This record gives sequence, structure tokens and C-alpha cells, in this order.
Amino acid sequence: MEEPSDTTPNPSNETTREVCEHCGEVLDPMEWTTLEDEPGYESALHFCDEECLDAWGASA
Repeated sequence: MEEPSDTTPNPSNETTREVCEHCGEVLDPMEWTTLEDEPGYESALHFCDEECLDAWGASA
């Protein structure tokens, strides 16, 4: 059996990337902050850090 090369597409590669709700920067899963502890907000909202979260909250 032949080993796949590094350039073989991986259709089952399920990496999730989200975008910061405030500034639009693409985030990796280990980087984002969510609102899951805040009542009334979905955990589906993602932010770069606490600063973006606070700025988004102030403008909302």
C-alpha cells in the first residue's frame, strides 16, 4: 500500500476557524474567547481576546 504524500488533500481534516465578531480577524480554536459565561449570549460568538469582547459589547 502506498503512503499518502504531504500534498494529498485531507477531506476529513475538520479544523475549525472562526472570525472575531468585533474586528473580523480569523481565529484558531486555541485563541478565541467566547461569551458562554454571559447570560443571554450564544457561545457561537467568538472574539480575539477580552479587549475585542469588551469593545464589541460597548458598541452593541
